[in-house]
Amino acid sequence: MLNFTSPSDQQAFNKAVDQAIRTAAAQEIMPRFQKLGDQDINSKAHGETVTIADIETEKALSGTLTALLSGSRILGEECYAENPDVMQLMEQKGATWVIDPIDGTNNYASGKPVFRCMVALVLDGKTTAGWIYNPVEHTMLSGWDGLGAFINGKKQSLPANPEKQIGTLHSQSRARAELKTALEKGRKKVETVKSLRCAGAEYDRLVRGELAFSCFSRLMPWDHLAGALIHREAGGYNACLEKQPYTTSSHHKSEGLMMAPDRERWEELHTILFNGIAF
Repeated sequence: MLNFTSPSDQQAFNKAVDQAIRTAAAQEIMPRFQKLGDQDINSKAHGETVTIADIETEKALSGTLTALLSGSRILGEECYAENPDVMQLMEQKGATWVIDPIDGTNNYASGKPVFRCMVALVLDGKTTAGWIYNPVEHTMLSGWDGLGAFINGKKQSLPANPEKQIGTLHSQSRARAELKTALEKGRKKVETVKSLRCAGAEYDRLVRGELAFSCFSRLMPWDHLAGALIHREAGGYNACLEKQPYTTSSHHKSEGLMMAPDRERWEELHTILFNGIAF
């Protein structure tokens, strides 16, 4: 368990995690980018794309991160695909690293430079820290519960009054019909831009103030634990569509997650998009 005795201890730990992510990306992700062969790209049980870079990056991070924190465990997107029971680790006492080795795998496999490497640290069932790394531009978003959000170590806050009230609405194929219809109609009620098909990149835009809002209907923890924490620490407000906080158990309890600059704007958007829908 983490027991920092001084701010410098926390900073040193954060730097070690930062370096572990950057190293894994430099060794496993970028050398394969735009160089994958057919044998390097496969499909998982539900048809999702996985590449050799996803698998090897998760392996590399699993080793370095557990070495940094004695007794910690791994919940990775790829190990979950092999053994769904690992999802239970987040609800147990102790430390769990939640890893999305390559968020935006379809983009990566297609040679598009819109993907991220994401890590969240869950302590006793609560998200404590998160990191979102852009290996192409070498930028790291990070956040610690109660300590703020950062970009490459520099504190980051959302603009007080975003100039543009634009955002993205994401609907997965397995969402219930009523919710999918609401999100589709919502694109005519609010100003939206095209999704980047990478949750980490959307959080990047949110934290920088390039987007004012975003709504997701697929809530797997590796896609959102890090980003939701960083967004909150930057001053934003996010909650599940049921108006409950996004937690480690929301993926099987909630139908969606929405981010906004503040709670007032969140409530306004919720009314505009989902008025009349029971959650």
